[in-house]
Amino acid sequence: MNHISGIPMMTANILEQLPDECIFPLDEPFLINHIDTPGLYHFFLDGFKKLETFVKAIPNDEFNTKLIRHPFGEKVTQAKVTFDAITHLYHHRGQLHNYLKQLGQSISTDTLYVNS
Repeated sequence: MNHISGIPMMTANILEQLPDECIFPLDEPFLINHIDTPGLYHFFLDGFKKLETFVKAIPNDEFNTKLIRHPFGEKVTQAKVTFDAITHLYHHRGQLHNYLKQLGQSISTDTLYVNS
């Protein structure tokens, strides 16, 4: 949950081209020890709002063409960073579903979707 909650904020910080030291601490295990479950939820929402605001402000022609520094390798477009973050979230949502199922929690495929 710690990792999932940090993905939107990490992505926004990558798009904003903040230094790596402002990106990677968001994924450190120390967050689990200092933020409770509601705190992680709000951290996720705050990151998502920041990401949404930042992406909406990017001009369309730049979103698909402008190359930015990516901390995991070569320069990529802002569209790729955003798309990768979305697929990353879906990946972990599926993992969480499977882990809860293995733990015997009452869970169905419908629980993967909000308000279903």
